[in-house]
Amino acid sequence: MKDRFAGNKLNKVYDLVCIDERLLKAFKGMYAEVLKKLATTLMSGRSPVGMSLSVRIFEPESLISRVSNWWALYPHYLNQATKTNDPIERFRLLIAALIGGMHMGIS
Repeated sequence: MKDRFAGNKLNKVYDLVCIDERLLKAFKGMYAEVLKKLATTLMSGRSPVGMSLSVRIFEPESLISRVSNWWALYPHYLNQATKTNDPIERFRLLIAALIGGMHMGIS
């Protein structure tokens, strides 16, 4: 439970305050970006309910980092596939790599 609030502290009125400089830097400009997108959505006459939000709000990792995590199992299975002469076994290892990548992407 302690890790849940790592990088934060309670101030005198028991508000949770972020003190992690890395997180503060990552979210810098996020509020301005959201307000700008909200204003653009409202000015165009659309409802803010369907407004898309920046990935930075929900995901601290970059897209390239997430994609590399999805396909991290590829070298393991593909190296095994290159070492076998059986085409069925190679196909099975390729499918295992694809399913592993999809599983990581969905989770």
